[in-house]
Amino acid sequence: MHTCQFTASLATAMSDAKKFALAKRHKAITVEHLIFSFCHSETAIGYFTSAVVDVTLLKSKLEEHLEGLASTPAGVEAEAPVNDTTYNDVLQKAAEFSKTATANQGEISCLHVLMALYEYNHASYASWLLLEQDVAYVDFCKVHNLCGDDHEKQKRVQTGNGRTKNLSKATSTSRQPARRHERSSGENNNGIAEWTTEITGEQVNCFGRDLQVKRAIEILSRQSKNNPIFVGDAGVGKTTLVHAIARAIRNGDVPDNLKNKRILELNITKLLAGTRFRGDFEERVSIVMDEMREDPELILFIDEIHTLIGAGDSTGGLSAGDMLKPGLVNGSIRCIGTTTFKEYRHVFARSEAMARRFQRIDVPEPTEDEACDMMLAKCRELSRYHSISFPRHVIEASIRLAVRHIKDRRLPDKAVDVLDEAAAAKKMTIQGTNDELAISDVELAVSKIAAIPLTSVDTDERGTIISLPMQLETKVFGQKKGIAALCGAFEMYKAGLHDSSRPIGTFLFHGPTGVGKTEICKQFANLTGMKFLHFDMTEYCDPSSVSRFIGAAPGHVGFEKGGALTDAVDQSPHCFILLDEIEKATDEIHQLLLQVADEGRLTDSSGKVTSFSNVILVMTTNAGANDAPSHVIGFGNTNQTIGDNGIESAFRKEWLARIDEIVHFEPLAQKVVEQLVDKNIAEVSSALSNIKQPVTLRLDSDARSWLVEFGYTKDEGARLLRQLITRKIKRPIAREIVGGHLSDGGVATVYLSNGSLRIRCEPEVELALVG
Repeated sequence: MHTCQFTASLATAMSDAKKFALAKRHKAITVEHLIFSFCHSETAIGYFTSAVVDVTLLKSKLEEHLEGLASTPAGVEAEAPVNDTTYNDVLQKAAEFSKTATANQGEISCLHVLMALYEYNHASYASWLLLEQDVAYVDFCKVHNLCGDDHEKQKRVQTGNGRTKNLSKATSTSRQPARRHERSSGENNNGIAEWTTEITGEQVNCFGRDLQVKRAIEILSRQSKNNPIFVGDAGVGKTTLVHAIARAIRNGDVPDNLKNKRILELNITKLLAGTRFRGDFEERVSIVMDEMREDPELILFIDEIHTLIGAGDSTGGLSAGDMLKPGLVNGSIRCIGTTTFKEYRHVFARSEAMARRFQRIDVPEPTEDEACDMMLAKCRELSRYHSISFPRHVIEASIRLAVRHIKDRRLPDKAVDVLDEAAAAKKMTIQGTNDELAISDVELAVSKIAAIPLTSVDTDERGTIISLPMQLETKVFGQKKGIAALCGAFEMYKAGLHDSSRPIGTFLFHGPTGVGKTEICKQFANLTGMKFLHFDMTEYCDPSSVSRFIGAAPGHVGFEKGGALTDAVDQSPHCFILLDEIEKATDEIHQLLLQVADEGRLTDSSGKVTSFSNVILVMTTNAGANDAPSHVIGFGNTNQTIGDNGIESAFRKEWLARIDEIVHFEPLAQKVVEQLVDKNIAEVSSALSNIKQPVTLRLDSDARSWLVEFGYTKDEGARLLRQLITRKIKRPIAREIVGGHLSDGGVATVYLSNGSLRIRCEPEVELALVG
């Protein structure tokens, strides 16, 4: 505080307070000493007068209070009094207020002290005396707003509540926007007209909400705490309920004490707009509150009422919610609010004083039948706008498809959006009027909104789905069980037979390494056009890694980044997820996947729910596969199921029970390895034929047999084959193409000599390869 500067009037008052305390032999200087000295300061008395404070009464009671304070007995040397804690706290808060002021370059004035006094009314007798005179914090805010800290240039003006205020000529011209709401007793309610909108209920129809409307009318009819608050998810029709209440009032379907009432919606954004100085916002709220009290026929409606908590509260000031509380509790102001379950729990309910003044009415999401009745009236409005008719079966289809595919929103809002977008798209393709919307139009709109493929299957797509297993068998050899499982689930999804509350398919692919578990997933996603998301679960083996998977908890580092899995699915709802080597993930991730497999959704660390209903989830594992009897590895019996005991020991039974199918991948037989050799050589040959100087690749039978024999092992599977082809064939040929005998093209023949692969480049150039 020693670095702060005080105005001359405050410095004089502080000096007088210290002298008074010393004269009375008081041990401490209190706030009451300072306010008592204000009662003798011409500047402070001007502020008191502007706020309609009875200075004589205040001075009398303060003097009586100070006479009763403990003092040093006579005959004992009195020590110099020190500032008590509240005195220092008030000056510190006043310093904060002064930093927001535009005048006096941050000097602390008497007015700043009076405003700061209310922050410590629990520990200050002086503030209690001011409140006893019905002088609140907002009154001194108004004084500050109107005249700032320069009281010598003020003149008297009359304000709407009958109180006399001081205002300088300079302020009255430069701060005209702040004065435009001042009114005499005969003027109109300018604040109500500018910051509110009347709700008549003429344009909105409400169906299926009779219970909630009746309950709200009952609450509004109460003598006190007559303030209903509608709580429900976004899009369920909370605002529509307020329109229904307004319509009931207009039609006279309410008790006598509610007849002729008017519902006005308060716009918090307009109320805050243009409030550049401290006290501007409080003054506007005060104007609205005064007008609401003056006209008992008004009911205030505040949409998203949680935004009211803290609105206008800066550097310790009052919020709009604080200013609204007295009128709500005594019934002089009726108010209707709306908010979501999340905001009510996290924001509104934490202010117990506000929560107990409102009567909560839950607004659940309507059923599909209720939503259909609600949308019939809305569709008449859409029909007039788009000049398109909406048959009932199309409305029902829009609801059904919206429920199935749009998981992050609620009825009826999401179904209305589907029909609106479908009609808009229809108008772009037709020329006439009074056309009829079709189910195919609705499916296309849902596909765009949910970012998923069309649910119906056209002729071209039907052929693609039928040929999908055969196409996969040309790319992945010897694993028909895995192909059948994936294709079967995809066919059920396209036919509309899969459970929309669960993923398209949840599979556990089990088998030794290098047999095609990952490859079949990549090829399937490529052929179906699904986004392929690959997660190596060895990166999530530590319990702390869960935060990277679904996002860090609030307050922790990386909270704003989201989770790797949840963000990826949120961006690509129709995708193929591969969780490779799932047995290496921590148990916490296994527990999270129970929710995905069982309910088709996952809640991240921030509480956001991500839908997995349009996802194929595949997890791979080789748990126990490498411990199987040796005679089933390589080219032995490929029909034996391997690793059941290994799976049961690696995963919990309740986790395995939620998997749609466990697919066992058998070790590759010799015939399959031969097919892999032919496939890989064909890929190399195709690449060589497409270069600038084409090269023809030939592989003799002995070289082929050598690749089959050494390209597959128990420990590495068929991954070794690709490495052998790269090291033994592609690299030597590349060297010859760059600066050797194949720089102008030619023929490269791979053959076996003395147990090693050799390449003959024509014209007859032989390269010995080191093994």
